[in-house]
Amino acid sequence: MKPGTNVRLKSEAFRRGRPHLLQHARAGDVGVVGGPSKQSPGMSQIYTIVHFDQCGHDHRLLDSEIEKA
Repeated sequence: MKPGTNVRLKSEAFRRGRPHLLQHARAGDVGVVGGPSKQSPGMSQIYTIVHFDQCGHDHRLLDSEIEKA
């Protein structure tokens, strides 16, 4: 997805092993797709970087774990 796209997490993609992301999914939080990571540009080829204002962190997610909001 392109940077700036609003996305939500698919709750069925997360289980107990990733409780923080499950919390975002259950709350219906809307995140924004960010650009490539400056620290790890190669990660952007595997993961989509999503930022949530609610927690201030960037999260590395697979495209199968997110949907357009």
